[in-house]
Amino acid sequence: MKAAFDSQDVYEAKMFLALMAATQDRLEAEGNLQPLEPFMEKLAEQKAASANAGTFGSIGFIATAAYRFPSVESFQDYSYLFESFEESIKDRLQLLPDGSVPQELVEHYETVQGIIGIARVRAETLLVSAFDDPNNEWIDGGWQKAYDRAIALRAEIDDYSQRYEAQEAARAEAAANGEEFQPEELLQPFDVWWSRFLDLNSDFWDAPLPASGKMPPANTMRDKGRFQGVPTTRNDMKNQLGESVYTHFLWDTAAVDEIFFNVPVGAVGGPFRGPKGYFISYVKERVPPSKRLNLKDERTLEAVQDDYAQLLFRRYAHEALNQAEVSG
Repeated sequence: MKAAFDSQDVYEAKMFLALMAATQDRLEAEGNLQPLEPFMEKLAEQKAASANAGTFGSIGFIATAAYRFPSVESFQDYSYLFESFEESIKDRLQLLPDGSVPQELVEHYETVQGIIGIARVRAETLLVSAFDDPNNEWIDGGWQKAYDRAIALRAEIDDYSQRYEAQEAARAEAAANGEEFQPEELLQPFDVWWSRFLDLNSDFWDAPLPASGKMPPANTMRDKGRFQGVPTTRNDMKNQLGESVYTHFLWDTAAVDEIFFNVPVGAVGGPFRGPKGYFISYVKERVPPSKRLNLKDERTLEAVQDDYAQLLFRRYAHEALNQAEVSG
């Protein structure tokens, strides 16, 4: 058992159980916890319906592969409480009497537009890890060490960026005055400096390639956080970073959304907490959605409602945990 589970695994399991207990208590106290029996009956029907849907349509695949919950049972616990919460806010997310969309859904629409509309972002992401990938174990005191190192690396990035910008401003001023530009130290363009910095400091790890035989697919290579070096969708980036519906719920944070939606092109963002460490990301390109969704379309509205409800539930659960007395 010791070889299979370490203190971090135990902590995460306790965190999930505490979230479930605190959320259930809050829903019950507010009169919003739905009866369990109808949920279990519906779940049994869904399992029966998906029995012939193949591997990718099964509850087990959705729970552990798509959403990356530790087990089908933990996904069922989450789903029961989520559906109770969703029912409690149902009226809040419906169209207004005049047929307009609630403002909070309008504001969330751009996020869903970026996901379903297949926007893409090209970013290079430096990982400062609390986990020892080659040895497949958590580093002792790794989270604090990773945080301290990430803060120091970000300061180093900012320092170089500011010095390079000052150099280029001085170069432009010299050119405008018809003068020769002669700096004491000629700094490399930021992209060149960043590439070497990434190689030296990123903890994204690829196993050594086999000397012979079948090579791993190119799209599985991390290359220090460059991945394939092409614009990628939000869902693909989420997978590259090791994030999931489960990790977003567990920690109430989503580094992928910070990088994908919020970091400006040409800027560096972070550190952002991830499942195994901290990310510092350089966003190099953002490609607009390939199709524009209509918020008045029923399927689009349902997608926005569902995604926003999951975000609200995540916040609700962590508020419940913060208000609860937790021990052990």
